[in-house]
Amino acid sequence: MHRHSSPTEPDKPSMTAIEKLARERNVKIKAAEKTQLSRLTDGKAHQNVVMRCSKFAPVKVKQFGEFKRSIAKERGNVYFLLDKLSVPHTFGSLVQTGFYMGIDGIIISKGGSAPVTPIVAKASLGAVDLLPLYQVKYIGDFLDA
Repeated sequence: MHRHSSPTEPDKPSMTAIEKLARERNVKIKAAEKTQLSRLTDGKAHQNVVMRCSKFAPVKVKQFGEFKRSIAKERGNVYFLLDKLSVPHTFGSLVQTGFYMGIDGIIISKGGSAPVTPIVAKASLGAVDLLPLYQVKYIGDFLDA
């Protein structure tokens, strides 16, 4: 995690809370100038904190029977099944809605669906990091199997 701190301005409580959470999770914190943070975000807003994360990869599943026997048995039986959802903001909103509805995960089709991007994460208000996401090649084949 990269963070900017000004010697002339005291840290806001939210920044202190972010640092505390990062330390509890053994996340290394590096001091950075605002220009460096802006470079890391390609000039997008950063609120003086930038965290590098690994690329998000959904769990690939081939057949419904396999999914039901292994994953759904452990997690639960209520899932959103999203086919060819190409608008990132809509994808993120549905993830957020599903999370607050208490679903057990989301199944998306590979073809024609928006990938999980920072836009999806922001629209989901972080719920994309809390709900399991599964990917199938074709929804029809997945359900027929």
